[in-house]
Amino acid sequence: MQCVSNHTEPIFIFETHPVQYRAPVYMELQTLKPNSFRVFYASDCSVRGHLDREFQKEISWDSPLLEGYPCTVLHNEHGQPLTTWASLNGRGIFSLLKKHRPRAIILCQFNYAYSVAAYLSAIMLRIPIWIRMETQDNAFQRSKRADFVRSCLYRML
Repeated sequence: MQCVSNHTEPIFIFETHPVQYRAPVYMELQTLKPNSFRVFYASDCSVRGHLDREFQKEISWDSPLLEGYPCTVLHNEHGQPLTTWASLNGRGIFSLLKKHRPRAIILCQFNYAYSVAAYLSAIMLRIPIWIRMETQDNAFQRSKRADFVRSCLYRML
């Protein structure tokens, strides 16, 4: 059974910053389903350049990560982007969602205040939330208690 929607409003996708392996997906999606979505980035630091903590050097992508699909950079940086939970904030997200009322939003992570603001704003405005998450669970050692709390939080979301 195929589910068909009569909605023409775009879906809003909230990303922290342009990523070299996701931009081609959005470019292809734009080809397949033109103007059915819009990506909102908190920052364009990966394009303009920033100090990467893990590599300890300035990096930027030289491929066109902001072309070929509808996207907006919100410049929701607070201090050095991608460094702390509060380094990408949710300034203006509630107003954006209230004004445009997208059919749904897609959240790709919960590592920053930016994503939590989008999540809470959508709940308050009764906009459906889709979560598309990548995890690196095997890369981090957590206590059993931390694993339990994290698991409960994700299930609640």
